[in-house]
Amino acid sequence: MLLTLMLALVAITPSHGELKASVDRADLQKDETLRLTVEALLDDAPFSLFDLNTLKVPQPELGTLEETFEILTQDQRYAIQFTNNVSQTRIYWEYTLIPKTTGTLVIPPIRWRDQSTSPLTIQVTDTPTTATDTPPVFIEAEWDAPTALPGEQRLLQVRLLFR
Repeated sequence: MLLTLMLALVAITPSHGELKASVDRADLQKDETLRLTVEALLDDAPFSLFDLNTLKVPQPELGTLEETFEILTQDQRYAIQFTNNVSQTRIYWEYTLIPKTTGTLVIPPIRWRDQSTSPLTIQVTDTPTTATDTPPVFIEAEWDAPTALPGEQRLLQVRLLFR
């Protein structure tokens, strides 16, 4: 009974230093982007909420990611959660990626400190060709009436159209 209770307590205790990677989608076309998010649980470190910008947190090692994807943007953010007087600090690195080739691509394991993520598989297909000359994305704008009086409110309807 005591052993079961101890194992249950260990199971609900948050693990420090866990590392996760996820993408917003696994199927895309060649000219589309995807968002890769790497999430790490920071160890309990004494710092102030106002000192987050001065933290010297090492960046994750992306391995061979740039061989198959181009990194367009990179962002970093923190999330601090307080529950029952216990704080948890998570750091997120977000990358906007565009594939360099088509086919089945693999985002390699990402390393941070002594942890590593699992590889992620992405399926990239060719962009379909279209027979029309219309652009893939365009905007239409339309007023609710052809004329207006001074000070009169008007409604402008804007539509974003895409294929």
